[in-house]
Amino acid sequence: MVMIAATLANGRSIAFEIDTRAEGHAYFLFSIRKCGSSVFNSMAHALAVANRRNFVNVGGTFFNSNVLARDYVNDSGVLSILHAGNVYGGFRDMPGILRTSDLFRQSPKLLMVRDPRDALVSQYFSNAYSHPIPETTGDNVQVVELMQRQRAEALAMGVETYVISHARGMKRTMMAYRRVAADPSTTILKYEEYIFDKPALMRIVCERIGWQIDEALIGEIMTWADVRPGQEAPTAFIRKVTPGDHREKLSAEAVENINAVLAPAMDLFGYGR
Repeated sequence: MVMIAATLANGRSIAFEIDTRAEGHAYFLFSIRKCGSSVFNSMAHALAVANRRNFVNVGGTFFNSNVLARDYVNDSGVLSILHAGNVYGGFRDMPGILRTSDLFRQSPKLLMVRDPRDALVSQYFSNAYSHPIPETTGDNVQVVELMQRQRAEALAMGVETYVISHARGMKRTMMAYRRVAADPSTTILKYEEYIFDKPALMRIVCERIGWQIDEALIGEIMTWADVRPGQEAPTAFIRKVTPGDHREKLSAEAVENINAVLAPAMDLFGYGR
């Protein structure tokens, strides 16, 4: 393993551990925010390690280093950490700069999505109560300050006002993945199909990537990955996993409002209105 830095245009230089001796494809794992991204990345990390592949948590490392997504997703400095055989994950926002890489274009990709209306409700509760806020890193507090503002905003708004006001942002995030979604090397995974069947999720990830998996590995991962709250816990990180939550939290008028805004994203990923 070698520590390689991604040096960004803003002067920040963030180091990542890269396996420079690995060969073959790289692997790219995406999950839009509040679409099961945390458990998806944790499970993928475990599967990668079991298959002797180095997992590079790109999004998480930047987040914990107080680098905003907008400061790296289109920055060519990110390309310096790309190397065959490594697994790149932790992304919520689409890093458009990857599309300039031959390695990215030729490699398997997986994208986990969710009904954006449920994702928005989940985002409200996460920002208001449970999303972890990183420590400051030296003089860098950009992510800390953003998360603090988002927490105050969510608590001041309430769920329905929040969801309506953030629908356009969710649409932009999802639509940024439209080219990846259309790529034949991409497998789209729907939260609703796998959140209660994580063994099937693990099997399809390994099938599409070409990794090995057995029942013992599935059982080991399930001991910590399959968390199902007995009842809704609004302030917990895992609050409620049941699909369709927006119908309980939002009025019919609010749903109609966000349906109109989210229509392109819902159509892109096959969510009916």
